[in-house]
Amino acid sequence: MESLRPILGLTLRPVEPDTPVNVQYTSGTTGLPKGCVLPHTYWTRLAGSLITEFPRLTHKDILLTAQPCHYVDPQWNIVAGLLSGAEVVVLDGFHPTTFWNAVREHNVTYFYCLGAMPGLLLKQPRDARDRDHVVRLVQCSGIPPALHAELEHRWGVPWHEAFGMTETGADLRVTDADHDELVGTGCVGGPLPDREVRVVDGELRLRGPGMMSGYHAVDNPFDDGWFRTGDLARLDQAGRVYLVGRLKDMIRRSGENVAAREVEDVLLTHPDVRLVAVTSVPDDLRGEEVKAHVVGIRDPDALAAYCLERLAPFKVPRYWEFRDDLPRTPSERVAKHQLNEQTAATYDRVNGRWSA
Repeated sequence: MESLRPILGLTLRPVEPDTPVNVQYTSGTTGLPKGCVLPHTYWTRLAGSLITEFPRLTHKDILLTAQPCHYVDPQWNIVAGLLSGAEVVVLDGFHPTTFWNAVREHNVTYFYCLGAMPGLLLKQPRDARDRDHVVRLVQCSGIPPALHAELEHRWGVPWHEAFGMTETGADLRVTDADHDELVGTGCVGGPLPDREVRVVDGELRLRGPGMMSGYHAVDNPFDDGWFRTGDLARLDQAGRVYLVGRLKDMIRRSGENVAAREVEDVLLTHPDVRLVAVTSVPDDLRGEEVKAHVVGIRDPDALAAYCLERLAPFKVPRYWEFRDDLPRTPSERVAKHQLNEQTAATYDRVNGRWSA
């Protein structure tokens, strides 16, 4: 950096806050990625909120990010580092077996994770050095509620839920003020300053400054400034948000609603399940049936029995498919739209037969 020199003749001009910086594509968890046009205010508000609000990053922090840099999370980590003066460690990818080694090696004080990451970390063998680190807090999107306390106990550090989207930036967070009462509840926190929240027909909607300008080459998705997230949610009396599932992940079986996330959260608590995704299967009689795609133990009857102890019978998957791994997006979420493109043998527990 010290060797860089200004380009002769280059004229610097003020930049309007709403000027686009980049077109950032969504991770495409349930469908094709969309291009989000992100202005300067998106980046300054998202990264700036990590400094002025919880977790209050400073120049003393060392951040770590483990996703590909074309994904949005490493980018806001870098901007937060620039604004706060913090050091940022960028790994070549997320590797569960060596992740905490990297945390210790670089004296990391803060990291963010999401998707399958917390569950995959918990499945690693316990290590005498599990608490040998200087991490002061973790922020994570989609902590499985039943695993939340175990995550904190194992590594001796608080894990705080946070919610944001490529489209909307920084939206909801659990802070140090309400962390203790919310562990294991599934709450993703309350809105940041200037962010408005409401739930309409069960769907979470957000409004406020610092969001994308719109989708590239797609009609305006905002309605009077409100963005429809596609997430099913409820609010508590304090205005904090609890996610129920995704609209696209709601399975309609014989007139009953089955949230894929609820079934996934139960299966992830099984000690021999490493990764799971739950999807719908068309059914002439019931409209849709529930199907589980599992990485781990290959015993559908045992897994169904495990679910029956924890779920209503109509929520227990009828179909079971077992794989060595599941396709994932750069955000370490399962790419569900790809599952049907990669067929594998499926077990039907109603008739007790396997089909190709």
